[in-house]
Amino acid sequence: MKLCIILAVKDPKRQAAYLEAFEEYADCVVVDALRLIPGLTGKAAYHGILIDLPLNVRATYLEKLQISDSLAVIPNAILNLSPKSGAIKLLMAAGGDGSAATLAQFVSLCTATVPRIVYPHNRVPLNLNALLSPAPAFGMDAEKAFTMNVSEGGCFLATPAGRFQPQETVWIEFMGVANRAAVKGRVCWRREWGTAHVAPGIGVCFETIDVALHREIMDLVERAKAESNKRLFV
Repeated sequence: MKLCIILAVKDPKRQAAYLEAFEEYADCVVVDALRLIPGLTGKAAYHGILIDLPLNVRATYLEKLQISDSLAVIPNAILNLSPKSGAIKLLMAAGGDGSAATLAQFVSLCTATVPRIVYPHNRVPLNLNALLSPAPAFGMDAEKAFTMNVSEGGCFLATPAGRFQPQETVWIEFMGVANRAAVKGRVCWRREWGTAHVAPGIGVCFETIDVALHREIMDLVERAKAESNKRLFV
């Protein structure tokens, strides 16, 4: 049975080279923009995601943010094609249950990872300082963290500690807001320090949050979204 992989590449010649290289062991669904990936991973389970380097370089920060949930769960790699030799190089790979340095290792990583659907979230870049605790009392074991992005139902908290595991309950106290009510959350996934060229931390979904606090955070989200959209058209 072949793997089912998303291939993100815009240039037709590079697309043809990648498809030829992977045709023996993978059926590739091709997209020409990163923003199209969440629509696929939210409807069907994929073994891996391959992204062409030029497409990744030209992508906006918001586009990369849109696929962060998918990349946190599904094995993924950035590829480059040598213009002289035509050789395909895997520049970096992560996700799933490990990492890979070669195309063969990436295929093994995809094979070993159980594919699953990743429901997309409307995440908006927003930095809020926060205290993170395993208990609502916020004792000596509480740690300092900050959000890198926030959605209506959760956030990504940057923290290098790596102490919280998926499905664990965490408590969050946001700083710099009028309402300091503690938020009960559940860890959906985590990104460990040193495993990729991105910030380590945990993806948390809100399970219990004060209505007034949620409204205040959503106001901040809408302002951040407006500022991001404004910069895109300047």
